[in-house]
Amino acid sequence: MTSLGQFAEVAYSSVPIALLIEHYATLSQPSYPLENYNALRDCILVDTFLGNFADLPAYIAFRPSTRQLVVSISGTSSMKHAYQDLRAMRVAHPSGCGGVHAGFWDLYQGIRELLLTGIWKGFEQYSPAEIVLAGHSMGGSVAYLLSMDLLADKDAWRPNLTLRIATFGVPRSGDAKLVAHFRSLVDTFRKTWGDDSFHEYSVKGYNDGDYS
Repeated sequence: MTSLGQFAEVAYSSVPIALLIEHYATLSQPSYPLENYNALRDCILVDTFLGNFADLPAYIAFRPSTRQLVVSISGTSSMKHAYQDLRAMRVAHPSGCGGVHAGFWDLYQGIRELLLTGIWKGFEQYSPAEIVLAGHSMGGSVAYLLSMDLLADKDAWRPNLTLRIATFGVPRSGDAKLVAHFRSLVDTFRKTWGDDSFHEYSVKGYNDGDYS
């Protein structure tokens, strides 16, 4: 879990992630910015991009040592993102099961196709054993919305491929009906692919509440 937190934190970097990974050997020396960021040591960058709505940063990296394809989505890092945080009104989720935070939903819609294209690009190139979605704060909420699409996509999933979500300080993404829909997707996914096919970790402060 600590290593996945490193991926979520680096998503905030003002320095392009490609440069951080390329120069990891230098930047990870004592007293340098990436000291103790051991999870990045063997990473291969698959893709990096900005969402089409409010320039939400995200990147995808493959970890050969763990065979994980990590999708990391930045939390609030600009005034444009902060404005979307405040758009807490609910809009209908396409599933018809509850409402979703309007700001988070627009951010997700602006980056959804880029994320999905990058994920399947990484899958084709590296055949990972696990797809990991990581994000802090707002990025965690967007990661949950992405997880719902992946859980629902039965045609794209493969045997022996697991899905893991790791979020940190994630705010509410939707209402109680959307939470129930998410749990139903998880149950169906596990029935189809096995009990160990999905893992969920969420680190929160006291009284942060559910992700919904």
